[in-house]
Amino acid sequence: MSMELEITDFVEQLESGLVDPSFYCDSIAHSGLSNIGQVTWNRALHAGHDLVTTEEQIQEAKDHFAEYGAWDDDEIESWSQKDVNALLVQDICADYKEYGADDDSSRLYRDADGKFYYYLGS
Repeated sequence: MSMELEITDFVEQLESGLVDPSFYCDSIAHSGLSNIGQVTWNRALHAGHDLVTTEEQIQEAKDHFAEYGAWDDDEIESWSQKDVNALLVQDICADYKEYGADDDSSRLYRDADGKFYYYLGS
């Protein structure tokens, strides 16, 4: 399965500079902090960005992240809506930092309607 999340409000915050993507997704080399992974995770976890809200969206996002192979099924199943939204925030920020908002090679894109979407799926 796959799904497109409409995330215009979040991307507009990134585009305007209101939200710095490095606040949620950064590296030791860039930040100089040895615990930056935990720092950015905590920031994303408490950011309050509700990008997925329905059970269907949450499950689709879990399925998407399962494809990464980084977590086992039990761990993924234990994730709360807050956890899934934090992962999405980090994933979107990583794509935004690498590709921007208008690059066709990213899961993040602007459609003809001018709204921003994030593609979840393979």
